[in-house]
Amino acid sequence: KVVVADKGFAESKLVAQLYGLVLESQGYEVSYVRAASTGIADAAIRAGTVDVYPEYTGTAYLTVLNREPNLDPAAVYAAVRDAYGAAGLLALSPSPYQNGNEVACTKAIVRRFSLKDIADLRRVPGQVVYAANAEHVTRSDGLALLSRDYGVLWRGIDVVPLDDRYGAIRRGEAGCVYAFGTEPQPAQLGLVVLADRKQAFAGTPYQNFAASSAIFIAFTFRPRVDWSLVCWSTIASSDDTCMLTAPMSMTVSLVQTVVLPLTPKLASPITEPSWLP
Repeated sequence: KVVVADKGFAESKLVAQLYGLVLESQGYEVSYVRAASTGIADAAIRAGTVDVYPEYTGTAYLTVLNREPNLDPAAVYAAVRDAYGAAGLLALSPSPYQNGNEVACTKAIVRRFSLKDIADLRRVPGQVVYAANAEHVTRSDGLALLSRDYGVLWRGIDVVPLDDRYGAIRRGEAGCVYAFGTEPQPAQLGLVVLADRKQAFAGTPYQNFAASSAIFIAFTFRPRVDWSLVCWSTIASSDDTCMLTAPMSMTVSLVQTVVLPLTPKLASPITEPSWLP
């Protein structure tokens, strides 16, 4: 059995399900688990209780490796790949898209305070409640960065589970929320994503990659999965790395063109999973 983990937010769950579909198409039994934070997911992959999960280059670089911010995507991935390799892990090739940090606010808050850019929040100290998960509150590229680089001073922080950040908006508990660049909820809820001219919050690239153990890939996964079928482009060499992820807008086409041809049992129409927002 292969254990696939996600970190509880929409894109992480979606990509984890794609991993699982590809594995199942090759005859593996797949189970899914929820890792409530990066720390939990990373510890699980190192302990071998999880076999693979979707991670982000920026998260691995800043949070797992505790490095300083870096705007160079290639350098960030190279550092992550090398550090993971030294620990007996694999950071498979990153996706061409990234899931960067954003601040999204209700239209009422935007109108009331004439907000256009994250930096505009410094003009209204102590006026807006911000919803965020606990990891964002403690990470160096999170709350501390908004305060240090943008001068943002919130009225309060509504600390909620990662998958309940938008629940705080729906319940009227917060006026702004920590958002991810590929999430559908800001559009669904009619929120306004503030511009980030300074680009400090967007900062270090957050490209998606599959995190796994080298032993799992070498002896369990690789021999039975044709990597060229689950990559963006055919692997034309002996390179073991490949990318398994896709932007959310491409999910259905990826499943139809990559997963369905692999096995007749997946040939029924794809229905939207119940966990999608």
